Amino acid sequence: RGATVDISDHRQEEALHKKAEALLRYYDRTLEAKVEAKVEERTRQLAEVSLRNWRLANYDALTSLPNRNLLFEHLRKGLQQARRRWRLLAILLVDLDGFKQVDDTFGHDAGDELLRQVAIRLQQCVRATDTAARLGGDEFTVVLPDLEGPDAAAAVAQKIIARLAEPVPLGEAIGMVTASVGIAVYRPESPDSLELAMTLLRQADAAMYAAKRAGKNALRF
Repeated sequence: RGATVDISDHRQEEALHKKAEALLRYYDRTLEAKVEAKVEERTRQLAEVSLRNWRLANYDALTSLPNRNLLFEHLRKGLQQARRRWRLLAILLVDLDGFKQVDDTFGHDAGDELLRQVAIRLQQCVRATDTAARLGGDEFTVVLPDLEGPDAAAAVAQKIIARLAEPVPLGEAIGMVTASVGIAVYRPESPDSLELAMTLLRQADAAMYAAKRAGKNALRF
Protein backbone atom coordinates (compact mmCIF):
# COMPACT_ATOMS: atom_id res chain seq x y z
CA ARG A 1 0.00 0.00 0.00
CA GLY A 2 1.19 3.47 -0.54
CA ALA A 3 0.45 7.00 -1.67
CA THR A 4 2.02 8.81 -4.63
CA VAL A 5 2.20 12.45 -5.51
CA ASP A 6 3.16 13.66 -8.97
CA ILE A 7 5.91 16.27 -8.43
CA SER A 8 6.81 16.76 -12.09
CA ASP A 9 5.37 20.28 -12.14
CA HIS A 10 7.22 21.11 -8.91
CA ARG A 11 10.48 19.84 -10.37
CA GLN A 12 9.92 21.88 -13.51
CA GLU A 13 9.26 24.96 -11.40
CA GLU A 14 12.46 24.36 -9.41
CA ALA A 15 14.44 23.94 -12.64
CA LEU A 16 12.94 27.11 -14.09
CA HIS A 17 13.65 28.94 -10.84
CA LYS A 18 17.29 27.82 -10.85
CA LYS A 19 17.61 28.74 -14.53
CA ALA A 20 16.12 32.15 -13.80
CA GLU A 21 18.55 32.67 -10.89
CA ALA A 22 21.49 31.65 -13.11
CA LEU A 23 20.33 34.06 -15.83
CA LEU A 24 19.99 36.86 -13.27
CA ARG A 25 23.49 36.19 -11.93
CA TYR A 26 24.86 36.17 -15.49
CA TYR A 27 22.95 39.37 -16.27
CA ASP A 28 24.29 41.03 -13.10
CA ARG A 29 27.86 40.00 -13.92
CA THR A 30 27.47 41.16 -17.53
CA LEU A 31 25.90 44.45 -16.48
CA GLU A 32 28.59 45.01 -13.84
CA ALA A 33 31.32 44.28 -16.39
CA LYS A 34 29.73 46.66 -18.89
CA VAL A 35 29.39 49.37 -16.26
CA GLU A 36 33.02 48.88 -15.18
CA ALA A 37 34.16 49.00 -18.81
CA LYS A 38 32.19 52.21 -19.40
CA VAL A 39 33.59 53.75 -16.21
CA GLU A 40 37.14 52.79 -17.24
CA GLU A 41 36.62 54.19 -20.74
CA ARG A 42 35.11 57.40 -19.37
CA THR A 43 37.98 57.74 -16.88
CA ARG A 44 40.48 57.22 -19.71
CA GLN A 45 38.75 59.83 -21.87
CA LEU A 46 38.67 62.34 -19.01
CA ALA A 47 42.37 61.71 -18.30
CA GLU A 48 43.20 62.25 -21.99
CA VAL A 49 41.18 65.49 -22.10
CA SER A 50 42.78 66.67 -18.87
CA LEU A 51 46.27 65.90 -20.19
CA ARG A 52 45.49 67.59 -23.52
CA ASN A 53 44.19 70.69 -21.75
CA TRP A 54 47.25 70.74 -19.48
CA ARG A 55 49.57 70.51 -22.49
CA LEU A 56 47.66 73.28 -24.29
CA ALA A 57 48.03 75.48 -21.20
CA ASN A 58 51.71 74.73 -20.61
CA TYR A 59 53.36 73.94 -23.97
CA ASP A 60 53.88 75.97 -27.11
CA ALA A 61 51.75 74.57 -29.93
CA LEU A 62 54.33 75.26 -32.66
CA THR A 63 57.58 74.05 -31.09
CA SER A 64 56.27 71.73 -28.32
CA LEU A 65 58.58 73.53 -25.89
CA PRO A 66 57.30 74.70 -22.49
CA ASN A 67 55.56 78.06 -22.76
CA ARG A 68 55.68 81.02 -20.38
CA ASN A 69 53.39 79.32 -17.81
CA LEU A 70 55.52 76.20 -17.42
CA LEU A 71 58.73 78.25 -17.65
CA PHE A 72 57.81 80.23 -14.53
CA GLU A 73 56.90 77.02 -12.69
CA HIS A 74 60.30 75.47 -13.52
CA LEU A 75 62.03 78.74 -12.69
CA ARG A 76 60.29 78.95 -9.31
CA LYS A 77 61.33 75.39 -8.44
CA GLY A 78 64.84 76.02 -9.78
CA LEU A 79 65.34 79.06 -7.55
CA GLN A 80 64.18 77.11 -4.49
CA GLN A 81 66.51 74.24 -5.35
CA ALA A 82 69.44 76.61 -5.96
CA ARG A 83 68.98 78.20 -2.55
CA ARG A 84 68.53 74.85 -0.83
CA ARG A 85 71.67 73.37 -2.43
CA TRP A 86 73.56 76.67 -2.37
CA ARG A 87 74.28 76.56 -6.11
CA LEU A 88 73.93 79.05 -8.95
CA LEU A 89 71.12 79.22 -11.49
CA ALA A 90 71.33 80.98 -14.84
CA ILE A 91 68.65 82.31 -17.15
CA LEU A 92 69.53 82.61 -20.84
CA LEU A 93 67.40 84.78 -23.09
CA VAL A 94 67.95 83.73 -26.71
CA ASP A 95 66.78 86.02 -29.52
CA LEU A 96 67.22 85.07 -33.18
CA ASP A 97 69.08 87.51 -35.43
CA GLY A 98 67.74 87.58 -39.00
CA PHE A 99 64.55 85.62 -38.39
CA LYS A 100 62.30 88.30 -39.92
CA GLN A 101 64.32 88.24 -43.12
CA VAL A 102 63.88 84.46 -43.40
CA ASP A 103 60.16 84.77 -42.64
CA ASP A 104 59.67 87.55 -45.20
CA THR A 105 61.79 85.87 -47.89
CA PHE A 106 60.56 82.27 -47.71
CA GLY A 107 57.12 82.68 -46.11
CA HIS A 108 55.51 81.98 -42.76
CA ASP A 109 55.54 78.19 -43.22
CA ALA A 110 59.32 78.29 -43.61
CA GLY A 111 59.53 80.62 -40.61
CA ASP A 112 57.52 78.18 -38.51
CA GLU A 113 59.73 75.29 -39.61
CA LEU A 114 62.83 77.30 -38.69
CA LEU A 115 61.42 77.91 -35.19
CA ARG A 116 60.72 74.20 -34.80
CA GLN A 117 64.30 73.37 -35.82
CA VAL A 118 65.65 75.99 -33.41
CA ALA A 119 63.64 74.38 -30.61
CA ILE A 120 65.14 70.97 -31.41
CA ARG A 121 68.66 72.41 -31.47
CA LEU A 122 68.16 74.20 -28.17
CA GLN A 123 67.13 70.95 -26.52
CA GLN A 124 70.22 69.27 -27.95
CA CYS A 125 72.42 71.91 -26.28
CA VAL A 126 71.10 71.51 -22.73
CA ARG A 127 70.86 68.82 -20.07
CA ALA A 128 67.71 66.84 -19.27
CA THR A 129 67.39 68.83 -16.02
CA ASP A 130 67.49 72.18 -17.86
CA THR A 131 64.44 73.92 -19.31
CA ALA A 132 64.30 75.33 -22.84
CA ALA A 133 61.10 77.33 -23.38
CA ARG A 134 59.58 79.61 -26.01
CA LEU A 135 58.54 83.02 -24.75
CA GLY A 136 56.91 83.96 -28.05
CA GLY A 137 57.89 85.04 -31.54
CA ASP A 138 61.58 84.26 -32.07
CA GLU A 139 62.48 84.60 -28.38
CA PHE A 140 63.48 81.59 -26.32
CA THR A 141 64.56 81.13 -22.71
CA VAL A 142 66.80 78.52 -21.14
CA VAL A 143 66.93 77.87 -17.38
CA LEU A 144 70.15 76.24 -16.18
CA PRO A 145 69.91 75.07 -12.55
CA ASP A 146 72.59 73.55 -10.35
CA LEU A 147 75.65 75.41 -11.69
CA GLU A 148 79.01 75.71 -9.98
CA GLY A 149 79.89 79.02 -11.63
CA PRO A 150 78.94 81.50 -14.37
CA ASP A 151 81.45 79.89 -16.76
CA ALA A 152 79.13 76.89 -17.09
CA ALA A 153 76.33 79.17 -18.29
CA ALA A 154 78.69 80.87 -20.76
CA ALA A 155 79.73 77.46 -22.13
CA VAL A 156 76.10 76.51 -22.79
CA ALA A 157 75.44 79.91 -24.40
CA GLN A 158 78.45 79.50 -26.71
CA LYS A 159 77.23 76.03 -27.66
CA ILE A 160 73.76 77.43 -28.47
CA ILE A 161 75.24 80.30 -30.52
CA ALA A 162 77.38 77.90 -32.55
CA ARG A 163 74.54 75.40 -33.10
CA LEU A 164 71.96 78.00 -34.16
CA ALA A 165 74.39 79.58 -36.62
CA GLU A 166 74.42 76.37 -38.67
CA PRO A 167 72.26 76.38 -41.86
CA VAL A 168 68.66 75.21 -41.43
CA PRO A 169 67.11 73.17 -44.29
CA LEU A 170 63.67 74.60 -45.15
CA GLY A 171 62.46 72.36 -47.94
CA GLU A 172 64.19 73.58 -51.09
CA ALA A 173 65.56 76.64 -49.30
CA ILE A 174 68.21 77.14 -46.63
CA GLY A 175 67.59 79.44 -43.69
CA MET A 176 70.40 81.25 -41.90
CA VAL A 177 70.03 82.92 -38.50
CA THR A 178 72.27 83.66 -35.57
CA ALA A 179 71.50 84.16 -31.88
CA SER A 180 72.08 86.94 -29.38
CA VAL A 181 72.11 85.56 -25.84
CA GLY A 182 71.66 87.48 -22.60
CA ILE A 183 72.57 85.77 -19.31
CA ALA A 184 71.42 86.60 -15.79
CA VAL A 185 72.78 84.63 -12.81
CA TYR A 186 70.92 83.90 -9.57
CA ARG A 187 73.06 83.54 -6.45
CA PRO A 188 71.68 81.56 -3.48
CA GLU A 189 72.15 84.42 -0.99
CA SER A 190 69.29 86.21 -2.80
CA PRO A 191 65.61 85.48 -2.03
CA ASP A 192 63.91 82.85 -4.20
CA SER A 193 60.82 84.95 -4.91
CA LEU A 194 58.75 85.35 -8.07
CA GLU A 195 59.61 89.06 -8.02
CA LEU A 196 63.29 88.20 -8.23
CA ALA A 197 62.57 85.76 -11.05
CA MET A 198 60.98 88.61 -13.02
CA THR A 199 64.01 90.79 -12.25
CA LEU A 200 66.34 88.08 -13.55
CA LEU A 201 64.34 87.84 -16.78
CA ARG A 202 64.52 91.61 -17.25
CA GLN A 203 68.29 91.51 -16.62
CA ALA A 204 68.71 88.68 -19.13
CA ASP A 205 66.65 90.69 -21.62
CA ALA A 206 68.86 93.75 -21.10
CA ALA A 207 71.97 91.60 -21.53
CA MET A 208 70.54 90.14 -24.75
CA TYR A 209 70.06 93.63 -26.21
CA ALA A 210 73.62 94.46 -25.16
CA ALA A 211 74.75 91.43 -27.21
CA LYS A 212 72.77 92.74 -30.21
CA ARG A 213 74.34 96.19 -29.88
CA ALA A 214 77.76 94.53 -29.76
CA GLY A 215 77.21 93.07 -33.23
CA LYS A 216 74.85 90.11 -32.61
CA ASN A 217 75.77 86.42 -32.66
CA ALA A 218 77.24 86.91 -29.18
CA LEU A 219 76.51 86.62 -25.47
CA ARG A 220 76.52 89.13 -22.65
CA PHE A 221 76.02 88.77 -18.89
